[in-house]
Amino acid sequence: MKFIFFLALYMSLSSLVFNESPMCSRVTDSKIRSVNKPRSESGAHDQQDDPRVGQVIEVVNRFFEGLKIKNQSSKKYRQQVTDDFFIYEMGKKYTLNELLDLFQTADRQWISTDWKLSDFRVSLDENSAHASYVNTGIFFFEKDEKQFRSDLKWLESVYLVKRGNQWKIKFLQSDEASRTTKEVASD
Repeated sequence: MKFIFFLALYMSLSSLVFNESPMCSRVTDSKIRSVNKPRSESGAHDQQDDPRVGQVIEVVNRFFEGLKIKNQSSKKYRQQVTDDFFIYEMGKKYTLNELLDLFQTADRQWISTDWKLSDFRVSLDENSAHASYVNTGIFFFEKDEKQFRSDLKWLESVYLVKRGNQWKIKFLQSDEASRTTKEVASD
């Protein structure tokens, strides 16, 4: 135990003497940059200006566009995910097929589903990306001959990988933040 204390003390003192972080000072891989170096010195750039950020956001938006009830028959959502894709939703793990089965409920008929994604934060590596965002959904459905509207909000996070020159979603984590459902006038 004393050894660990003295090692930590030595590393802290050496970082003060040599003006470098003990955790980042000896990184030699040119693709990994010290978080303590100024941007101009490290050669890093603002990732939000990277065109790959827009590509990642577009993949996530296309996935949800394909999941809309009116678009599900096209199965275009499948083009946006890896073969081993899964999601954590409502406290459970679902494959893509199991997620789609959630829309096949005997107690209601879906009229429309719509998702709006906002507040993206994207982090990139050469072959992977992470994005977090706010997902706001508006769903209309019929149940017991009445129409309802559900307004939902989720905080979500996706992990994407590069397959050839295309980004694909490998994992999605979804946490519900709010939900309201009310009856609406039928058309």
